[in-house]
Amino acid sequence: MAGFRRTVVYTIPPAEPYSVNTILSGARDPGQVDGRDGDFWLNTATVTLFGPKDGDAWPAIGTSLRGTAGVMPATEVTATMHQTEADHTYICNNPSSRVTLVLPAVAPVGSTIDVIGKGAGGWSLDQHDGQTIRLGDLETTPGEGGHIRSTAPFECITVRCVTYSEQWIAVASIGNLSII
Repeated sequence: MAGFRRTVVYTIPPAEPYSVNTILSGARDPGQVDGRDGDFWLNTATVTLFGPKDGDAWPAIGTSLRGTAGVMPATEVTATMHQTEADHTYICNNPSSRVTLVLPAVAPVGSTIDVIGKGAGGWSLDQHDGQTIRLGDLETTPGEGGHIRSTAPFECITVRCVTYSEQWIAVASIGNLSII
């Protein structure tokens, strides 16, 4: 399906003043003074997510974003364009420009790619001719030009190849992603 769908959620204002929670990050586990209740913490060195902080305390154990199959190598990308490899984590950290990641042209079924937004520039996961990425009931435009993009810092996606080199499916995502 071409384009994207935006879902609008209306909520009743809470009795207390509205507050915004944040995904904070650093190359370490969170400390007591980091963040406030409701915040999350991404350890960029181990690719582990902690949170939400509750009662002024962080959970003792975070959730690995690398998956259960083992440790995938991670690369922090600051360039505006990067060719991905299967079974790899990419931390997109350009402070002003979008990081464009391109799916591998060849990938066996079961290959995984994690994309983690860190820099304010955001990220785009682009594809080659003959490839698509599916997120729920939405699918990117087939071939070059189709992509999934972050719309805000700290958004993430994990995609897995389900048809040799061609079809990728999002198995996890955080954020309001744009699908073209």
